[in-house]
Amino acid sequence: MFLLGIISLVGAILVSILMGWGIITFGVRDMSILWAVVPDGVLWVIGIGCLLKPDTFGRALAEMAEHYGG
Repeated sequence: MFLLGIISLVGAILVSILMGWGIITFGVRDMSILWAVVPDGVLWVIGIGCLLKPDTFGRALAEMAEHYGG
């Protein structure tokens, strides 16, 4: 779970940086960059949850993946 948390946080940071760059470059008028808000939030939650509560959050994440994975 530690590795998943680190990978998720690095991905969230990169998406946040790209979103900020897109807003600065194209302005707020072009709202197409905001498609990344939800995946960015999910990555932050997974990353922080896996690092702070690996026993409870990791188990819930594994059960959810098993349930939806087939």
